[in-house]
Amino acid sequence: MSYYVYENWQANGHHARVHHGECSYCKHGQGAHPGSGDKNGQWHGPFATVDAARAAPLRHSDATRRPCGHCRPH
Repeated sequence: MSYYVYENWQANGHHARVHHGECSYCKHGQGAHPGSGDKNGQWHGPFATVDAARAAPLRHSDATRRPCGHCRPH
């Protein structure tokens, strides 16, 4: 299984969500809107473990990291 992190820097406080690659919001790092560019955020990955995804360096180191509310990777 692969894991991805979506970092959103347009949201208040910057946030990052960890997803299973198969998640319908992730689609293996393509997101729900493939080709939408990086104006609002960026996908990181794939990562082999959820721990590696949680530890991934992000553009904004202060981003709040949480699991996706839909796929809830552990």
